[in-house]
Amino acid sequence: MPAGATGYGDTAYLGAGLKTPRRKPRGGELTARQKAGNRRVGRKRVVVEHGIGKMKVWRVAAERWRNPRRRHTLVMKNVAGLHNRMYAE
Repeated sequence: MPAGATGYGDTAYLGAGLKTPRRKPRGGELTARQKAGNRRVGRKRVVVEHGIGKMKVWRVAAERWRNPRRRHTLVMKNVAGLHNRMYAE
């Protein structure tokens, strides 16, 4: 992550320096404020999750990469650009 950037992750990334949702304590409940915070984190994460899902439709991110590593970023950017051009509103 670049310095000063904020990252969001799910509860699998606890302790990784990312903002994650709060987990419900064992035998307890989350407060209304904690639930609202989880919704804020979720709203930011869903945008990225949808983007990854769209890349998987193109099969770039869904299958094993079998080409030179140096071309991976270029291909991902090109597919993202094609997708954005096709589905631009």
